[in-house]
Amino acid sequence: MTQKLHAYMPCLHRVPPNVKFEVDDCEEPWTFTEKFDVVHARYLAAAIQDWPKLVSQAFQFTKPGGYAEFQDYDLQYYSEDGTTNDDCTSTR
Repeated sequence: MTQKLHAYMPCLHRVPPNVKFEVDDCEEPWTFTEKFDVVHARYLAAAIQDWPKLVSQAFQFTKPGGYAEFQDYDLQYYSEDGTTNDDCTSTR
């Protein structure tokens, strides 16, 4: 399986020695022994049942001065100039 991962993610063999990736089920209780500099989660809007619990654990396991980041899609159509409104077909 390692070769398949490298085919999709060729940069994995170039990770600096002071970087470590942790992959786990974020909805289960976190049992890490150390806190993180960065907690990053992406595209989980429809996958998480208990957002307050996830965010609480993320901050609990982030070092002081660390960073927790959650990224996702915004499925609401909008425009900066106001051309999309309630009458626009794509917003119905």
